[in-house]
Amino acid sequence: MKKILSLFALLICYAGSFAQTLSPSASTFESDTYYTITVNGETNSAYLNNISYPRTDNTSPTFNGTNYLTADGIGQTNLFMQYQVPASKTQFTFKVTNVNTINMQVTFSFNVSGPGIPSKKLTFTVNVKPKAAIFYNVAKTQFFTKNNCGTGYTGTSVAYSVPANKYNSTTQADADQKAQNEINANGQAQANANGSCFIDYSHWFTSWDHSMRYNGSDWSTDMYWNKDLVATTTVTIQVYQSGVFKGVVATGVPNTGHAFLDFTPYLTLHAPNAHTFENVSLKIISDSNTAISDFSDTYDMQVD
Repeated sequence: MKKILSLFALLICYAGSFAQTLSPSASTFESDTYYTITVNGETNSAYLNNISYPRTDNTSPTFNGTNYLTADGIGQTNLFMQYQVPASKTQFTFKVTNVNTINMQVTFSFNVSGPGIPSKKLTFTVNVKPKAAIFYNVAKTQFFTKNNCGTGYTGTSVAYSVPANKYNSTTQADADQKAQNEINANGQAQANANGSCFIDYSHWFTSWDHSMRYNGSDWSTDMYWNKDLVATTTVTIQVYQSGVFKGVVATGVPNTGHAFLDFTPYLTLHAPNAHTFENVSLKIISDSNTAISDFSDTYDMQVD
């Protein structure tokens, strides 16, 4: 019958390896990981039933007694179960934590005894890797725009945040990436679920013919807008040059989506002897609610 023994905490100043009759399940221990130690050479008349608290005989490199290793060792001798028939090797578990920054070779010694086995020392030797440094993610916030609004509406932006120290890893980059992965997986869905939709008036203006034609009595140009976007009977059209208000082109214009505008009063906007009105834009305003407006793009108007 296999015997499994849990090992308790022990501060160890030196490191080394187990000898011939104790066999660890690996020659290299990962720090903070349990491994199985098997006792070889037992028989029905000679087997272990007692083991003392383990200690280290030596370490490589030597650190002059500094406590770099913590071992979970056997704290009670009665935790051993006797070797039984049919034959089954005695086993116990063992864990070592290496808080140094380098690999250490460790020799552990056990005082053992049992029927047919006088008290003696058994050892085993293993390499113990350093305990991996733990890094935690920094706080991360990213904004997502709600993208499931209907036509003519724009979604608000919603922040998705991951607090600092939620994720950890052996590198800072990986810990931060875990936080980013959560944002990538959930940010847009949260924005769609919790964001709001509002009418986007920035696309009210659709186009205008940024050249002027003389029709025999005035200089005119065509402009177009989305007549269904804003609930208003009429609109006002203003003209700007280089972002500066220059005047009202027309007011009380029926909200039909098209207007033929007389630009004759604004011929002075172009440079003398030039045929170009530079940096000109139009603004459409709802007569029902003057807070609603939209600008056209800025153009250099040509005088044909």
